[in-house]
Amino acid sequence: VKPHFTLTSTHSSLYTLPHLNIIMNQTMNRNSNTVIVFDYDDTLFPTTKYHAIMARQTEVSYMNKCQELQAKISEDEMKSLTNLSWCTFNLLSSYIKKYSNKNICIVSASSKG
Repeated sequence: VKPHFTLTSTHSSLYTLPHLNIIMNQTMNRNSNTVIVFDYDDTLFPTTKYHAIMARQTEVSYMNKCQELQAKISEDEMKSLTNLSWCTFNLLSSYIKKYSNKNICIVSASSKG
């Protein structure tokens, strides 16, 4: 089943399961000197979309970011984010299985805050 995502941004790189299968069919020595690098912002996580959701105005103040997100996100956005989360989990799990966790890095160029 090919996942369908509506939670995207212009910078987002989403991997579908067929794409993942093509990548994972390539062979590589798990102990090689090769490093696999994933970008976090707008690649593994839809950062731009998250910030757009969190910027929505409400009259209520929240105890934490989780409560705030739950109040501001639509049901369709939550479904899309859940689908994206599973796809990301499967992608990373497959890469860890194939290349080992020692050969994988997740980086971010964002500033703290």
